Amino acid sequence: MKKLILIVLVSLSFASVFAQKGVVKGVVKDATLGETLIGANVLIKEGVGTITDFDGNFTLSADYGSYTITVSYVGYEPYTKKITVSAKPVVLNVKLNEVSLNEVMIVAD
Repeated sequence: MKKLILIVLVSLSFASVFAQKGVVKGVVKDATLGETLIGANVLIKEGVGTITDFDGNFTLSADYGSYTITVSYVGYEPYTKKITVSAKPVVLNVKLNEVSLNEVMIVAD
């Protein structure tokens, strides 16, 4: 029984070595005014992402590798960039440009 427990513990320690994660962090701002954007979506891949905090900052962890990060916010053009996550943290300063709407139609029943 002790051998089995020892084998399990050793295999778990090796698994943690191979599952290395890096950090992606940054801030999202309005390109015109320079104000931070609260609640902007930051996706590193489908189903893996976060939103910006009260100061426009975000932090997320991901396995080492190459990704295409997408930052979006309502009323702004999406921002995409290819990044490589490694032992050194990836730091992004994102500035989003506003999208002007051509027409708004309000319909009521």
